[in-house]
Amino acid sequence: MIDGFPRSEDNVSGWNEVMGDRVFLGAVLHFDADEAIMTDRILKRSATSGRNDDNIETLRKRFA
Repeated sequence: MIDGFPRSEDNVSGWNEVMGDRVFLGAVLHFDADEAIMTDRILKRSATSGRNDDNIETLRKRFA
């Protein structure tokens, strides 16, 4: 599973050019989640994730 990829048909085309027959991309899953719930979950994750992008400023940019 590749989180956050592909985001567009161009991403799929690029993936196919680079990966060719080595990997079969059989499906793409899209989850639609409430922004408030995602914010809460990610901010809780920040306590242990060690990720410097788990903060409210970055989340606002992502959601925009």
